[in-house]
Amino acid sequence: MNSTVEASNRAIAVPPDSADRRLSTVVLAVAFSLFSVLLYLPGALYFSNINEFSLRLDDLLLIFLPAWLVSVVCGVALVFLLPRVVRGRLVSVLFGLGLLLWMQGSLLVWQYGTFDGRGIQWDTFWTNGMIDSPVWVLVFALALAAPAKFIKTGRVAAMVVMAVQCTLLLLSAVAAQWKTDDPSVRNYAIDNTPKYAFSGERNVILIVLDAYQSDVFQEIIAQEPEYSDYFDGFTYFRDAVAGSNYTELAIPALLTGRMYDNSQRREDFLREAFLEYGITTRLKHDGFIVDIYPWVGWGNESIYFDEAIASNLTKIDAQEVSEPTFTEKKGKEALHLLDLSFFRAAPHFLKRFVYNDQKWFITYAATYFLPEGVKKVVSTDNQFAISTFLAQAPSALPIDRGTRVFKYFHLAGVHSPLEVDEELNFTNQVFPFSRRSYVLQAKANLRYLQEFFEKLQDAGIYDNSLILVLGDHGSGESPEMYIEPANAGTKPLQLEGTKRNFRRDKARAIPLVLIKRIGASAPLEISNAPVSLRDVPATIISELELETSTERPSMFHLDPRAPRVRYHGAFEFSPNKSGFVDAITLYRIEGDSWLNESWTVDGILTPVMPQGSK
Repeated sequence: MNSTVEASNRAIAVPPDSADRRLSTVVLAVAFSLFSVLLYLPGALYFSNINEFSLRLDDLLLIFLPAWLVSVVCGVALVFLLPRVVRGRLVSVLFGLGLLLWMQGSLLVWQYGTFDGRGIQWDTFWTNGMIDSPVWVLVFALALAAPAKFIKTGRVAAMVVMAVQCTLLLLSAVAAQWKTDDPSVRNYAIDNTPKYAFSGERNVILIVLDAYQSDVFQEIIAQEPEYSDYFDGFTYFRDAVAGSNYTELAIPALLTGRMYDNSQRREDFLREAFLEYGITTRLKHDGFIVDIYPWVGWGNESIYFDEAIASNLTKIDAQEVSEPTFTEKKGKEALHLLDLSFFRAAPHFLKRFVYNDQKWFITYAATYFLPEGVKKVVSTDNQFAISTFLAQAPSALPIDRGTRVFKYFHLAGVHSPLEVDEELNFTNQVFPFSRRSYVLQAKANLRYLQEFFEKLQDAGIYDNSLILVLGDHGSGESPEMYIEPANAGTKPLQLEGTKRNFRRDKARAIPLVLIKRIGASAPLEISNAPVSLRDVPATIISELELETSTERPSMFHLDPRAPRVRYHGAFEFSPNKSGFVDAITLYRIEGDSWLNESWTVDGILTPVMPQGSK
């Protein structure tokens, strides 16, 4: 009996060739099981999207390398605390786990769309689970059935895989090095000190409420006219067209009047558009103090960062040796990198728990387990929500910023996830997307705007301010968000020349446009002038009575009855940053943008790659 037990123990234990060998095997197994999710995948995601993070390389190393080392030490200690009969199979399983996390994160990479706040329709991806689940079951079965053989093979596999991953990270770091001088927020410090400081003489305040759709505002003021009272002095331009269907290209069109057409790399386009045509550059040149507070989240690289375009940007010297500074934003970015790594490495049927209904499991859990003093660093509260924007504003707005001031605030607006309840309060709960939930969040934004306007009035700067409240694009998130008025016409839903969802594109093309002229105080007016967000720079220049050479008109000078052609570019957002975007469907709109018959396809703009590029 005893001989049988001893033979069984030898079969499932770590090979007892030496104490050093046992220790090195356990260390390697634990290190390998954690390497992909704590080092390789965060690094790979970071380097492939380096200009979308405020995290710098020294920040990344100071966060993830110690996290991996500490986790390895704790894991090894835990393994040796277990009985030897359990330890063998556990080490075998750890080698299997490391292999699976590498395979899932590097080979079995499934696409679930863009993580832009929208929910994931898990039922449509069930085949992913039918592919990767058997792989996980098989590897774990082999690890448990023949631990000694699996450990022997696992040692070699772990060293080879980790060596390959380290090489790939090094190559990615070298390839990303040239990007360090790009117009990225990671190379600039945005001064938040004057965020709420204005001028007592003249202010231009441009507020972007992301994804705010025009027809929803019309619906709100029609059903509850009291919302119109919030906007005394404003003109509502109902028939508006955005330059693009995503923030990345919609904001450049709004701030520069230029549309991206895939004829040059996007970074080159941004540089030229902002420095030569940007309204912020023009106003700064004319003596305005220009403060910008863009939404610089992952994937929202819509601004060309340069001291020439804003007064509150400071270039960070990449060569300067300094201690890494951990800000609230960097803490959130690090946790989100960790969430994305676990999501990518998890098998399909576990991914929904990592995604956690758009709250992301690790980030969300961190708010419960960290000390109170540290919770702010990893708070899931959206710093770009209008509720946070108002809560951070002082009770009395200072008016000492300068003689003339331009402010640009990009807020989350009605972008998913939707977090407003029936009482119009922002919560930490994500509500399923519906038109009803969207309207509630749209109303909440209007109420918070009213409170901000009251602060401007109390400070005595409301009347002398030109105020623009704009959606950068519409929503079109679901069929109930499509714009189909009773007289929509008989235009086919599928336009000739494109396979795109035309109704969704049309809804995303029609943003909110509200503008208060300097000194205006009459009740809200509604204009049917055919405007475009590309008219914003010309409108600001005209209202300030500055000299202009632009060929575009002010929105206030457009005749609602005169024919006008406008354009909208629609593309599919991709997390891959090649310098170009996927093919752009260029729509031509002649007539009321709400009507199907006003739309035609003018062309498909595919990337024009420079000679010698791939």
